[in-house]
Amino acid sequence: MKLSRKTWIWGAIFLALALLVKQCVPEKFLDEDTQITPISWINDTSFMVTQGGKSYLVDARMALTESADIPDPAWKKPMPEIAFAPRYPSMIRTINGQKVVVVRGQHYRVTQGAPWRGIHLRNTLPFVTYAKAGKIGLLTFEHDVARVVELPVRYSGNKSIPQVIWDEQAGLFFAFQIACGQRRQEGECVRTGWWLSPELRVVRSVLLPREDLLIVKEQLQCFSCGCGCYTREEVYAVNGIVYFHVFGFPLPASRRGLYRVTPESGGKSSWSQVVSGRMEPPLAFSPSGCKVAYFQVSYFGDELQSDEICE
Repeated sequence: MKLSRKTWIWGAIFLALALLVKQCVPEKFLDEDTQITPISWINDTSFMVTQGGKSYLVDARMALTESADIPDPAWKKPMPEIAFAPRYPSMIRTINGQKVVVVRGQHYRVTQGAPWRGIHLRNTLPFVTYAKAGKIGLLTFEHDVARVVELPVRYSGNKSIPQVIWDEQAGLFFAFQIACGQRRQEGECVRTGWWLSPELRVVRSVLLPREDLLIVKEQLQCFSCGCGCYTREEVYAVNGIVYFHVFGFPLPASRRGLYRVTPESGGKSSWSQVVSGRMEPPLAFSPSGCKVAYFQVSYFGDELQSDEICE
């Protein structure tokens, strides 16, 4: 059947209106008073949460029982004591408008806490990071002596500074670059990650997946500074495995969720989505690393969830 020109015009109008409505649908409001926030796992079957200023124990049946306090789990491997900052502030000098630390006569340009591309700094550690002659790394200040920990990059087009988190299951540090560096093609973000021993020796490095999960087409909701101001990623190191929690409006629900960094040959890696949907931060991982607890927000109803994530 041949459609008339008038029918085509009205069809185009309705399609344009549908696309406009889709872009203008607001994010569901999250009531912080009803949100249930996972805190930590006691063992592989129960964990602690908070809601409305009260703490609760959640059992294997996902039943909540009010608890007077939040116990410190015995399974967590304690992080070694590290002097993140010098005892004497004068060790960090300002020369020509840049902060530097002098180590054995060499000047290291340093940065303290530089969030970028929506990195949540909730679980990152306050290391002083440096950039010098195309190299990057960390500085520590034990016994009032600056120590240099170089982190060799896997991609020469990215010399951005790292952030560091602690894997409380494996007892290792994980450092990762927070910026994408030079993009060789649209939609890629090439970064290096490093597993470090408790003594801050590089155990192994990995080229993080190339696909940039935070890339999203600019929409009407992203007024002011653009969609990049609203999309977020939070990194977790869990029993020797790295997970990225990707969230924030206006990422589609199918893109949001939890991604495992899956190692491949040649030191490369790829994304494996293990949970999808709007997971509100923070997340909590079990002692084995095989379960994750989170609060999921949906127009069909918000609820506390616990999912198996091991392969």
